[in-house]
Amino acid sequence: MEVDQLREENASLRRSLDQLTRHDQHRLQAETAEVKNKLVTMSTRCQDLKKSVQGVQDGDSGGSTTSAAAVHVQLRDAVEKNRQWLAYDQQREHYVKGVMERLAQQEYQLNQANRAPPQRHNEIHSDESERMGQRQQHYDRLLLQAKTELDALREELDFAHNGQNSLQWRCQLHAERLRRQEEKSMFRAQAKDLRDRLVDQEHGGAELLKQRPQQDAGGLDTPTTSKASPDTSGDHRGLSSPSSPGALNESLLDCPGCGAQYPLSRHRELLVHVEHCLD
Repeated sequence: MEVDQLREENASLRRSLDQLTRHDQHRLQAETAEVKNKLVTMSTRCQDLKKSVQGVQDGDSGGSTTSAAAVHVQLRDAVEKNRQWLAYDQQREHYVKGVMERLAQQEYQLNQANRAPPQRHNEIHSDESERMGQRQQHYDRLLLQAKTELDALREELDFAHNGQNSLQWRCQLHAERLRRQEEKSMFRAQAKDLRDRLVDQEHGGAELLKQRPQQDAGGLDTPTTSKASPDTSGDHRGLSSPSSPGALNESLLDCPGCGAQYPLSRHRELLVHVEHCLD
């Protein structure tokens, strides 16, 4: 943009210089021709006056002093005018020299202006490069700041993930503890139920053992009754059968924790095992 403006200014200066040069040349030529014509006219008049004076002096050497004085005045006027024209001619020459110097100065300025655009272009290019460098540095600083902020956000995110994982692990651990406590509570309840069942079975077995001698004694004292009512005696034999305590002792009990089986006769060992298994 600035280079185009400089070129337009150079073209405008060149047109103005050409126009001024042509105008001054035409005017100087006209004035020079006019001065030359006037000089020729004055020279011709001077020659005519000299001839007239020469003729008057030759024809009438004894003429009146009035005619000689008049001729002398004319000659003096002619010489004065000739001197004025010479001074005017010198002034014109001085003016022409001044015009030529101004033309030369304008030509020099025009040449300098023609050589200036590349230098100006280089300066503009240098300024543009400097601005681009500053802009690049600014963008680099912004990019570095963005990377720093991104790294900080990543660290915060990692910390948050770690905290979340830790919290999740704690929650899982707490849930596992609760589950184990619930299992222990359930196992304890089952163990208590098992103890109650064992106690009940112990009482039942003791009652059976107490009733067996009585049933045996009753059977020996009343044989007729046994014969009269076989079904009832059969029931008493089932209750007092020697196989009933053996079957009761051979029944198995399971540990609620690990599923280990113990016979009813070893129920105390099962209770000790349940205590250790639940702990």
